[in-house]
Parts: sequence; structure tokens; C-alpha cells
Amino acid sequence: MGILQYVIERVPASWLRAGARLRGRFRVVKRATDWLPGLLRHRQGVIRNGLGRGLKFNGGASAVGFLLGTHDTDVQYAMGRLLRPTTTCYDIGANVGFTAILAARCVGPGGRVDCFEPLAVNAAQIRGNADLNGFTHVHVHQLALGGDDGEAEFHTSHAPTWGRLAEAGATPEASGTIRVPVRRLDRLVATEGLPDPQFIKMDVEGAEADVLAGARELLTRARPVMVIELHHTHQAVVDALAGLGYVVRPLVPGGRLEGDPGEFQVLAYPEGHPDGEALWDEVRAGGRLGAP
Repeated sequence: MGILQYVIERVPASWLRAGARLRGRFRVVKRATDWLPGLLRHRQGVIRNGLGRGLKFNGGASAVGFLLGTHDTDVQYAMGRLLRPTTTCYDIGANVGFTAILAARCVGPGGRVDCFEPLAVNAAQIRGNADLNGFTHVHVHQLALGGDDGEAEFHTSHAPTWGRLAEAGATPEASGTIRVPVRRLDRLVATEGLPDPQFIKMDVEGAEADVLAGARELLTRARPVMVIELHHTHQAVVDALAGLGYVVRPLVPGGRLEGDPGEFQVLAYPEGHPDGEALWDEVRAGGRLGAP
């Protein structure tokens, strides 16, 4: 592993990003190179590129793009522009804590990162990654968010980033079913006394509209800027935000969608929000949304 890490640390970032894109686009490339990610999993290392460069991280069985710093570069770009010291950030669908520790670096000890993640193994990984970097301002809530309080079936996956609530649809590489607690964000914030966020990152594998439906009071009051990963849920998200004065923009280079990609990131912000408008202007100006 030491030799492999040495080699990876000297590969140009542009090559790593290109390799990640090829693996994502072509199954034959992915199959031919699957052995390499296997060598990097369950290993503590240092994030190679992007907003988290230099931070310590262990992705467990999750995506090796986290450790390489090539994962969700558009989200990293947005976070680098929107998060400031003292910001409160909600990471909804925090997985193993990649965006959480990036956010923790950006907001500093005067800020706060609240993570919402239903799987125990992932929640433990978030805490471990926060501890590796001395981030005491990262807080983990082991539960799912939705439109109602209660419990729900959750389909786990052999790929830790793909687990989802059963009501959100089929899970790729499904490995089992468990039951998890589900809370409305409005009620959770009120009962737990959580501070209102200025920024929300959401990746909940198809349950986006339900999470937003359970957070209408918070969104009306706090007016956070949000980056949301869609899973063929664009119209559902637009409908869930109806009447709240939010605009929803594609967070893709140039701000233009080609065809119907189904899965992509959107920037959602209160109409006229200066930071949201400034970032949208950057996106529309074109260019690649690479990580800082």
C-alpha cells in the first residue's frame, strides 16, 4: 500500500479526474480496473486533490474517489464558494463523511456540521474521519430524514454510497433490508435544538422531495442555500419547493443540461440570495466546475 500511495500521490490530478470519468462512462473500463479501487478501500490515507487536499480520510468500503479527491467536484466547487467560517452546514445523506470533513475545514471551529446518516457503519466512519482531523464541530445523527416521523425499510447495497429508503426505489447491488428511524427535519430541529443552517448538501438517493417536504418550516425561516443530488427527481424537487421562493438551477458546466441526464446536482437558493446568484453567475459563465 505504501508504494501504491506513493505512485498515486504523484499522478497529475487531471489524469485522476479523467480516469474517474472513464470508469463512470464505460463499463468495460470499470471492469478492467476494479482491482485498483479494491486496493485503496479500508485504508487510511490523505486526500490527494480538491477542497479536502491534505485531510486525513478513511472511506472504508466506499468510493475511492473520496481519497483521490475526484468525487463530486461540482459539489466541492460550490462548497468552496459558499461556506465560510462560522457557517452551520447540514450534510443530509452524509455516507462516510467526505463532504462533512470538507465542510468542517471550510467552516472552521466556529462553525458547525450536522450529519444525517441512517447506517451505523457509515455513521461510525463519519465520526472516525472527523476524529482523524480533530474536527470536534462535526455532529452525527444516526437516522434518515423524510416527510413523516416513524420507521421505514432501508435497502442496503454492496456499494455503501447506493443504499436508500425502500420507498425511493430499487437499490443497485442490493445486499439486504433493515429498518431505520425517520424524522421530519422541522420536528428534529425543534426537539433537538439544532441551529438553523446557512447551507445544506443533500444526497439521499431518490428521497429528496420527501426530505424537503419535512423541512418547509426550516426552509421558510432559515433560507439556506442548498446543493441537492437528483435521482430522476427534478420535477419532484421543484414541486416540493413551490411557494417557498426558491429557484432551482442545474449545477453543471455552463448551467445547461443536455438531454435528460436524470442524475445530476442542482443549486437551490432563495430568489435574490447574493451568494446563490453569484455562484449561478459563475456556473453560467461556463468552464469546468472542478474542485478548488
